[in-house]
Amino acid sequence: REKGFVCIGRVVPEKRMDAVIRILEKVRADGHDVHLHILGGLDDSPFGRKLQELATSRRWVSLEGRTFGRKKRDLIAGHRFGINACENEAFGIAPAELVKAGCITFVPSSGGQTEIVNHPVLTFENEEDAAQKICTVLSSRTLQDKLRQHLSEQAGKFSVENFSVGLRRVTSELIDRKLLPNRASMIG
Repeated sequence: REKGFVCIGRVVPEKRMDAVIRILEKVRADGHDVHLHILGGLDDSPFGRKLQELATSRRWVSLEGRTFGRKKRDLIAGHRFGINACENEAFGIAPAELVKAGCITFVPSSGGQTEIVNHPVLTFENEEDAAQKICTVLSSRTLQDKLRQHLSEQAGKFSVENFSVGLRRVTSELIDRKLLPNRASMIG
């Protein structure tokens, strides 16, 4: 895997991809030669133009646009790290996708995405904190191995199988409590 980062999401202000660039700029200033791939549709909005300008002036940032299928899987699987800067994300499907693909993923310490990574080294309070934590992880292969193992265990919690089992369990509980009609009455 390349020593680089992947960031996935809609290119809109609340996703804070400009903050991701600033964070990784600090990491690079600390001597870590990392790069960034941003996967998300870029439009002609003021924020889209701002992000385009930031990326164009930094050779280590690649705007991949909307990316699907094999290309998306290859980009994610080909990189060691993921990052998301959206604060108070309800869940964060992009961080879950990065974790499931084996990326050590950094997220803000707010919202549901903290449950995905579930580790204090991978959650950050602000851009400075993010850069410091990333530098710490980049400087220790042992820590990277421990985090990768931890995230591998976390990824199992977000599998399709676990979702299906949980959904069936909740549905059964609701039927048992008579909050939902039973299956026989739903069919007939």
